[in-house]
Amino acid sequence: MARKKLTAEERRERILTAARQVFTNNGFAGATTRAIARAAGITEAVLYQHFSSKQDIFEQAMLESVNRDNQVLMSKLNALAGTADSTLADTVRAEGELLTEIGRLLPAIGALFYADPQSGRTNYTDLTAPAFARQVDELAGTAAGKKSVSAFLTMAYGINLGIALHYQFTGETLDVDEVSSQVARLLRTGIDGTPEPRSQAHRS
Repeated sequence: MARKKLTAEERRERILTAARQVFTNNGFAGATTRAIARAAGITEAVLYQHFSSKQDIFEQAMLESVNRDNQVLMSKLNALAGTADSTLADTVRAEGELLTEIGRLLPAIGALFYADPQSGRTNYTDLTAPAFARQVDELAGTAAGKKSVSAFLTMAYGINLGIALHYQFTGETLDVDEVSSQVARLLRTGIDGTPEPRSQAHRS
């Protein structure tokens, strides 16, 4: 049976899918157009019919997708911050969703921010930092409120990123429900300024 010939758009998407895997595994500096072409099952000549350079591939494969992912990530952070007046169970649920999302994005986060210090700094200041700033503006109206919200969002992001990295590198099994419950109790202090009373936390 003859193999179906891909359309130009289908081949382009195949190249982008292969590129995401190669960049995730090797970072920008370690990735090559030859490796991307091989992963996509094509020659470099065909690859260059669709993209002008490795930088062009990186921007379309990684940077455009991380913009979409940032929107989802910020919505999870927003949902977590919004549980200040809700029950502990609501905070646990929102924390679990945030932890799961960061775990899903961990390979891309590594490739974008940690594979190369210089490009990582640029990617963070151009992509993630503005997303955090927009989220802070949406959640707080005063300068003092913005400082508080910024501190909380940064803390929540950092804690969950650290947890995801730990379980990724150690190979230990992550019990999202258990860890989310522990982190949520910690973050409740950050949300409303006072620890959750033990009796109330137990009822929740």
